[in-house]
Amino acid sequence: MLKKLGFAMCVLGITGCGGGDKLVEEILDIDTKNDYQFINASTHEYDFYLKNKSDSEIYEDKYKEASLTSLQAKKITFESNVLYTTYIAIEAPNVDGIKNMLDHHSENKKTYNVVAWDNSGLVFFKQKESNVDNEFRVRFFKTHDNLKIKVDGTPINLDYKDVSDFYTIKNCETSITAADHNYSICNQDLGNSYLMVLNNDGTQIVVHEK
Repeated sequence: MLKKLGFAMCVLGITGCGGGDKLVEEILDIDTKNDYQFINASTHEYDFYLKNKSDSEIYEDKYKEASLTSLQAKKITFESNVLYTTYIAIEAPNVDGIKNMLDHHSENKKTYNVVAWDNSGLVFFKQKESNVDNEFRVRFFKTHDNLKIKVDGTPINLDYKDVSDFYTIKNCETSITAADHNYSICNQDLGNSYLMVLNNDGTQIVVHEK
């Protein structure tokens, strides 16, 4: 840490510097750990990959962080250098040509939801929480543009590939409806925050936010 502080002072011209390239190399080695919640909302298996600094050879097994069947989720911790880009990729091992990749600059000690769905759909966004005692608090994500979600009979404002605000769910069995289906959250715990990913065939996957 003192070396890194000294480098910063050097850059600002506050103090004299020595060490040249070696000190630059040390200051660039700034590692952080972030959590990634992989969510497979598709109808098939997906492999999830993470790689820092470069997307070269990202689909090699050494960069594979999870293999999830349909409607499964898994949280992992990933260490990366915050000064470089982190790449997120998916590939369907049993379906030819189904893959996708995104990139971002991670922040320190954050948790990201990574949602994959059919036809190579892939997004990521930060997890949030909005806990209220004795209530279900839920954000929604839909995997089809034409899916209209209602909470207690009122349509929610949600664009495709975006995530909604939090909603309080009054009746865990019947409050959430879309495409003539009821989506239940009764098997979750009151007082927590959740992300609910909905498909238009009545299937869903729910993950705890933070």
